[in-house]
Amino acid sequence: MYKFSNRSLQNLATCKLELQLIFHRIVKVQDCSIICGYRDQEHQQKAFEAGYSELDFPFSKHNLTPSAAVDVWPYPVPRNKDGSINNESPVWYEFIWFVKGLALGMKINLRSGSDFRGKVAKDLAHWELVY
Repeated sequence: MYKFSNRSLQNLATCKLELQLIFHRIVKVQDCSIICGYRDQEHQQKAFEAGYSELDFPFSKHNLTPSAAVDVWPYPVPRNKDGSINNESPVWYEFIWFVKGLALGMKINLRSGSDFRGKVAKDLAHWELVY
């Protein structure tokens, strides 16, 4: 059984209860790390300017308190030979389908960043609640 690091626990604690419930279940069988939950104005602005988010503050679900979005990396993090993250690795898609299946079973309406079709398509680490 896997468990979250203190940093992952702190990041997940900034999220809505549904996100906490699902990812606490996920980590029991799939090693993963919570990269980001809530983003303040400074961090959302940086994500927007770097092209990681199409939404500027305060329009991202990361900007809600508690956050309705979370960024999660599965382990092992798939990497290219140069050390960059490999967004084409099947590891991402196996993790995405595992999370989607569990969310469906828990009756949590969850959308993956892999579902996006804008400039930030294939934001594979991103998860958000759908209302």
